[in-house]
Amino acid sequence: MHFSRNKFEPEPGEPAHDENFHVDNDLIAQPVEIDWFGDRAERSATFARTNKKGDATPCDVPDKVMRRVQAIITKPDFPILSGIVEAPTLRADGSILDKPGYDAKSKLYYDPGLAVFPAIPERPTKAHAAAALAMLRDVIADFPFADEDGQDGLSESVMLALLLTAVIRRSLPLAPMFGISANEAQSGKTLAAQVASILMTGRKTAERPGWGRTEEERRKALGSALVACDPVLLYDNVEIETPLEGASFAAAITGILFADRILGKNDGTQISALTNALMSATGNHLTAKGDMAEGRVLLTRIITDSLLADRMDKYRHRPLESYVMKHRPALVVAALTVLRGYIVAKDKIAPSKFRLQEWGDMIAAPLEWLGLPNPALAETRTQDADPTRELHCDIIRAWSAKFGTGSVTTATLISNPAIAEAVANLKGISPWKIETTAAASALRSMEGLARMGYRVQRIKGDGVHAGHWSLKNIGDSNPWD
Repeated sequence: MHFSRNKFEPEPGEPAHDENFHVDNDLIAQPVEIDWFGDRAERSATFARTNKKGDATPCDVPDKVMRRVQAIITKPDFPILSGIVEAPTLRADGSILDKPGYDAKSKLYYDPGLAVFPAIPERPTKAHAAAALAMLRDVIADFPFADEDGQDGLSESVMLALLLTAVIRRSLPLAPMFGISANEAQSGKTLAAQVASILMTGRKTAERPGWGRTEEERRKALGSALVACDPVLLYDNVEIETPLEGASFAAAITGILFADRILGKNDGTQISALTNALMSATGNHLTAKGDMAEGRVLLTRIITDSLLADRMDKYRHRPLESYVMKHRPALVVAALTVLRGYIVAKDKIAPSKFRLQEWGDMIAAPLEWLGLPNPALAETRTQDADPTRELHCDIIRAWSAKFGTGSVTTATLISNPAIAEAVANLKGISPWKIETTAAASALRSMEGLARMGYRVQRIKGDGVHAGHWSLKNIGDSNPWD
């Protein structure tokens, strides 16, 4: 693979991105094709052919030579590249990466383009970190964040976590997806998401329309974006009918590598790509479903009583996108100062119990250290809005009332009409069609999840006795247990 800057000039009235959702000047990973390889070879060496008279005349690099060179190159010949960053960042160990070029320790390539960034303090005090956080809060102060669930300040904290994540995402092995939910159109949710994109890359990212309706559609699009090393994936205006869900995204958020078969090939050839992209989504009444609601999506809420266009004149930094672009160097350094301040602090808080622990320790902990709500608490907000979770609770409610915590077979469970109906709703089929195979599949999807003070446990059969299920009473457990 090689990286190159995208050259794209949209036609009047056309989207500001190409068919692959790359905007102008995006850094894109592209396969090393023989023509590109030959061009690079000819820039480094002169190729000539001897004629019948013995004279050497210039010629193109022979394709046979290029094919052979490509065939003998092995992985040890080149250093591993984990991605390109366009602003100073922190390595996974918290040290500062601010020298352009390839960094062997992080395996990142730093290309700041034309941007010039101030020095990042090695050992900022808590006061320095607080002042830096105030700069970031000032940028987003005009967004009408809301916490109608009583978790005051949580929406702002999640938004700040998005900004902090943006500046070190390439170094984080895993990070949650961020959802920006609003009560109506033109609330400013897309503008909020673009602030993070600008901090990370220096430009607005392409806004990918909606959320794929099928798992195959989502999987293919996600694989293409990750293979191209797209730094930001922004899914805009996700409809109520398509909650954030799907095995592909769930796996990409909790797994360092994404693997899939290459599109258009049936020979089993696979792609493999790092998942260290910043993922966000916007939507009115945005929700996540199933596994995506289990520690993978953190929601911030914007509730407004007027359209964005009517509020723009009241913004202290108008237009906000231009302000963030102009002051990006200082804002990036402010974000890194917050993170470095916590790294060198002597009064750290307890290690994170959030599912994505490295993210919790690197991003959520500094915000809590500076007095804001832990943004990871928004996991419960996502879960509360998850329709699948509600169905799980229906099953547990009926199960515990009828059978308690004793072991029971699948067939016995669905012999109860209330449980059969709840299980059927989870599978999306009519209650009178539910059978033991489908019911067992639904129960396996719940295995180990904390619901209403219980966990579903499976007791495997032994060839003589059928498998059984039971509920384990876990009481008022920690939401991250």
